[in-house]
Amino acid sequence: MSRFLSAVGGRQWLTGLLVFLGLAAASAAWAVSTPLGASPDEPSHIIKAASVVRGQFLGDPTDQPATTRVTVPGDLASARNWPCYAFQPNSPATCQAPFTTGPDRKAETSAGLYNPTYYLAVGWPSLLTDNAKATVFGMRVVSGVLCSAFLAIGFVALRRLGIPFFAGLVTFAVTTPMVLFLNASVNPNGLEVASGVALLCLFLALVRGEGVRGRGWMLSLLFVSAAVLANMRGLSPLWVAVIGLIALVGARKGRLGELFRARATWVTLVGIVLACGFALAWILRTNTLNAMGTYPGAGTTPPAYAFVTMLLNRTIDPGFVGVFGWLDTFPPGYVVAVWGALAGGLVLVALILARGRLLGAFIVALASLALVPAVTQAGSVMHSGYIWQGRYALVAYACVVIVGGLVMAERAEGLVSSAGISRRGVWTITVVVASAQLLALAFSIKRYSRGADVEWLTFVRHPGWLPPGGAVIWLLALLIGIAFVAMAWRSATVTDRAAAVEHGHEPVTAREPEPVG
Repeated sequence: MSRFLSAVGGRQWLTGLLVFLGLAAASAAWAVSTPLGASPDEPSHIIKAASVVRGQFLGDPTDQPATTRVTVPGDLASARNWPCYAFQPNSPATCQAPFTTGPDRKAETSAGLYNPTYYLAVGWPSLLTDNAKATVFGMRVVSGVLCSAFLAIGFVALRRLGIPFFAGLVTFAVTTPMVLFLNASVNPNGLEVASGVALLCLFLALVRGEGVRGRGWMLSLLFVSAAVLANMRGLSPLWVAVIGLIALVGARKGRLGELFRARATWVTLVGIVLACGFALAWILRTNTLNAMGTYPGAGTTPPAYAFVTMLLNRTIDPGFVGVFGWLDTFPPGYVVAVWGALAGGLVLVALILARGRLLGAFIVALASLALVPAVTQAGSVMHSGYIWQGRYALVAYACVVIVGGLVMAERAEGLVSSAGISRRGVWTITVVVASAQLLALAFSIKRYSRGADVEWLTFVRHPGWLPPGGAVIWLLALLIGIAFVAMAWRSATVTDRAAAVEHGHEPVTAREPEPVG
């Protein structure tokens, strides 16, 4: 087994491939196990994707500010009627009417003004079939594959910093059940989070690493990640700026000078600016941020009140871990506790151990998590009301976890390795995370099968709605996917430690604190 792990871990691309395949399998399990239309606004995103790949980037305006009318295949035109169970956690998915086919017809989408980039990437399965289920499952799987690729890039980038144990820990902490659920939905939110993770990890590998080996491919992936992130949602260009600021503040002393002396760095930055420019031009052209509809609190809630409410009540949101369906299905408490311990532990220890530039980067990440939602909601509450959902801040959550993990790694990676606890740590954390991920998916299936409040034994004995192939096969697919990630994680820790010993760089108990300034 050790020989196999060493062979895998000796090739960074191979560990990245394992992480990608594992997360893609886990995302596919969620994609098939979720009824059609059973994620926030998914029917509108499905219609938007089908229309964009047919050349309708905007559609015709309607009397609703954020809604446009487009022409799509008949099997998708009725998508907004699919979620008959929305907002009713005890209503099973058996209420869905049979799916029918028909000629192209008009349909309305509340995502009509959104940037077309995501929809071009995932909408093409609608060109291959007139079967609604095959189309949506195809879109979901494509979305999950793209998201998994960016998350795997993040793992490889962190590993290049020489912190294999914490690279895996951060990957598991970032990839909450909510992230997998969004990966597997037709919704740009999932790709926004995944590309944000890749962008920050690549930035940190560049500004905290040493030497120039591999810098070319990292800069190329940095541009791709930034360009994708910037063009996902209305606030996405802001997340690019936040991540760039975290990297600048957290850069190792003298490293920025090394990077800026390379022409490739400037080419990459110009490309990122152009990508962000396109995103901002689209936002201004469509007035997306001011066309969000009207929700509770509009016209009656003072901005200062909304700011304080968000700051105190929504900085830590259950949507980071999991609020499935149409924000109507909360996972069992054990699931929340697992990621509360993972992320909360990283934050607490990082606050204690952070020094110098990394402390500044961590403060920027924490500030973005607290202030971006509060400021955004305060600025829009009079016009649109309370519109913020916890999943919108998943990029900020990921930033906090990643920087927190880097702080712990630079202070304690040697302690973990030299104490011989990395092996036990990998498998212990994997078992805990796998059990929580399985419970989250099983609970979601139960909710759509018989209802959230139905007893587990009743669900097992008398299931109602079930995903294609049944529930067991997709729970097994999720478990296999997590096992792939764990294998990549363990192989990286084995190989990197062996390489350090071979070259006479046995890890010490902790790195020296970085000087301030």
